[in-house]
Amino acid sequence: FFFSSRRRHTRLQGDWSSDVCSSDLLRHMLHFIGMKPTAYYLGSYMADLILYIVPTLILVALLEPLGVKYYLINGAWAKLIAVLVSFGMCLISLTYMLSFMYDNANRAFRSIGVIYLLVGTVVANFIANIIVLTT
Repeated sequence: FFFSSRRRHTRLQGDWSSDVCSSDLLRHMLHFIGMKPTAYYLGSYMADLILYIVPTLILVALLEPLGVKYYLINGAWAKLIAVLVSFGMCLISLTYMLSFMYDNANRAFRSIGVIYLLVGTVVANFIANIIVLTT
């Protein structure tokens, strides 16, 4: 019922998400079934957090077979997990906060990705160069 599309035969099979998951239709469906926005966003946040934590734990578990002994000495692996999970919580929260500034989810996804790319590479490289020059 919700997944039907007038253009179903002219589009790619996996491209139904742009019709079904548009923010207006999603808000209408949530209101229609009586779901509060807080419950929806909290559930989405928890799902995103779990999808972040699982690969993080796998990464830390792979440190032993890869022979990275530094992170296994004196419980440093626990600190590494704490830092990575804290980073994930902050990143997911910041992404949610920034996404509320946009009406279109696709535009938000692209813009936030560009922001993270610029801040994570250009600004971080600039700061690293300043630190190298001052020391």
